[in-house]
Amino acid sequence: MTAKNKKYVTYLVLFILSVSLLNSPYFGSFGPILSLLTLLFFLIAGLLFSVLNIFIKGYKKPSSYMPLAIFPIVTVIAFYLSAIGMGNQVHFLLNKSNLQAIDTLSQEANVYQISNMRRHHKILNDQLISNDDSYTTEREIAAAYAGKIRADNLEVEKVALLRKKLDRSDIVSMAREDGYIVLTMGGFLDNEFGYLKAPNNDIEVGYMIPSYALTVISLTELHDGWYFYYTT
Repeated sequence: MTAKNKKYVTYLVLFILSVSLLNSPYFGSFGPILSLLTLLFFLIAGLLFSVLNIFIKGYKKPSSYMPLAIFPIVTVIAFYLSAIGMGNQVHFLLNKSNLQAIDTLSQEANVYQISNMRRHHKILNDQLISNDDSYTTEREIAAAYAGKIRADNLEVEKVALLRKKLDRSDIVSMAREDGYIVLTMGGFLDNEFGYLKAPNNDIEVGYMIPSYALTVISLTELHDGWYFYYTT
């Protein structure tokens, strides 16, 4: 393989990785429709580059046609990786142990709803606090939710550790109800995305997620009962 061909292969790999990871929790998931539009934008840009390369390098040079020759392969791979939610798969594999720890710890700590305590609306079980403060330490959480901690017989150490684990995987909030656990990563209004775990895999597109009453419009099945979801 020539040096130029190696360079094109490198560009190909970087392009595929970019398409795979751009629409992932690392960068803020765009949702199914915008994900497709983003993919099309990159593919059109790649096609234009492939055509322009012929004129820039010279149409008489066989190597000038290399990007255009491999473009169909890139297109197929990019659509396949997008279809299987490759970016979400990678994020899940890197955070799987922490997500499972959140599930286990929340049950042990008797916490059925909690936010990362960084946004305007902060919640612990059924107590909502709305202000611009953030509660990220044991002392801050204990002071803000003293009544709720006593009423629900919670251990502030476990609550603080659970909040820290949400931060570790960029989780905005967690909710458990009827055997479901929902880990919201972002979104606005009723368009949200994140991870969920359903009892006996009892979830599919069109279902309403318990506690949120939001309709699932897209699901990517992961492992051990976990899914990546989008709602509307």
